[in-house]
Amino acid sequence: ALLPLGTANVLARELKLPVDPEGVVHMLDRGYVRKLDMGLVRKRRFLLMVSVGTDAMVVEEVRRSRTGALGFRGYVLSLLRCLARYRIPELTVQVDGRDFGHGAFVVVSKVRNYGAIFKIADKASGDSGHLDVVIFPRGTLSAIFSYGLSALRGKISSRGDVVYATGNRVRVDSEETVAVQVDGDYLGTTPIEIELKPSTVPILIPGEGGDTGGS
Repeated sequence: ALLPLGTANVLARELKLPVDPEGVVHMLDRGYVRKLDMGLVRKRRFLLMVSVGTDAMVVEEVRRSRTGALGFRGYVLSLLRCLARYRIPELTVQVDGRDFGHGAFVVVSKVRNYGAIFKIADKASGDSGHLDVVIFPRGTLSAIFSYGLSALRGKISSRGDVVYATGNRVRVDSEETVAVQVDGDYLGTTPIEIELKPSTVPILIPGEGGDTGGS
């Protein structure tokens, strides 16, 4: 069972989990178990996402400059510092061994929600049995702004200039090293390989009925 205490609480939002102790207690009493897929990248397990490019650069900056409590303000300041020295990366992506071309920003996700207000992998589900891969081909500031507007409306997958794919294994390469983040933590730099472990993580969610997992 999860008591959400993070900045954005992405998994809690995705699963509509209670954020107050009383709600969590009620969920312990009346909820049921849902088995989520788990991602694996460099032996690091994840339930949300891996991304390569702009947002991972921000996460790296947050790690470098953080001195205390973060909050959304800390992310905004880090974003502004990154934009001041931003250079567009060129990433190559393979999904299940197939070449999906180049991009400036890549998100490999198990959730729709991103940063509390955006929906990037808008077709994703925690127990779908596959990874949702979103490849953004352009990295200019105007393109990032346009992508952001689409993500606010949950319409990324309907854009003709974005590649949306699914699969169980993903590889991201680049000629120059590019920052990588996993579930909001800086992981390192490219290249990376990501694989899926389906129906691996039992988590308690609100509601009645379903599999109680014997508990």
